[in-house]
Amino acid sequence: MDYTKALDTLKVRFQEKHDKQNRDHKALQTTLNDLADALKAVEFIRANPQGGDHALNVGRAAARLQVLAEAAEAAITTKATSAGASFESSLREHSGLVNGPYAVEIRQRLQGMAPGEKVKVVQAMIESRDGSSLAAIIDAPSMLTGLSSEDIGKFREQYFQTAAPDIVKARDTYRDLNEHVQAAVKTSLTAASEYSDPVKLRALELHEAEAAKAKAALGGE
Repeated sequence: MDYTKALDTLKVRFQEKHDKQNRDHKALQTTLNDLADALKAVEFIRANPQGGDHALNVGRAAARLQVLAEAAEAAITTKATSAGASFESSLREHSGLVNGPYAVEIRQRLQGMAPGEKVKVVQAMIESRDGSSLAAIIDAPSMLTGLSSEDIGKFREQYFQTAAPDIVKARDTYRDLNEHVQAAVKTSLTAASEYSDPVKLRALELHEAEAAKAKAALGGE
């Protein structure tokens, strides 16, 4: 696998989607760039053997890459959790998804309805952006509404998309960019593992040498 190419592809895709003025996006981009630079440093050492033990030199660089990737993974995971909570708070505030004074009565009424009728009532709440009534259903356990947790999740997302589309878009963009960096972390850790193992490194370099010979032979025909 061409690890450097994989990270370069992630960088291009990230650039296409991120907001240059967004602080969280810039932090993710910095992490992605740092991983790409560290990986390129390992690849440079691997491709340019110096004096001493080549495998040891590559292994040391790979170890630095691993430390960086592990730290990045921990940091972006923690940030994703806090960002998720922040988006959730903003979505609830801007969409008016707050329990009103008749939450108990609404759930009791819903319990007595047929499944199809329940869906119609909830859809009407969503379309009219009746956040207080909807919160009585969405925030309650399934056993109190007769709706499955899957249905509640779908209604919740549909309401947010209806009542606060800009925040939903911002949340989804952040999630997408975070996934790009998570993929870069995974790629970096895989590369670090392969390059820090002398046996794997030797096998890889032999394979690449054979591939280069085969390519040269084909080019000469």
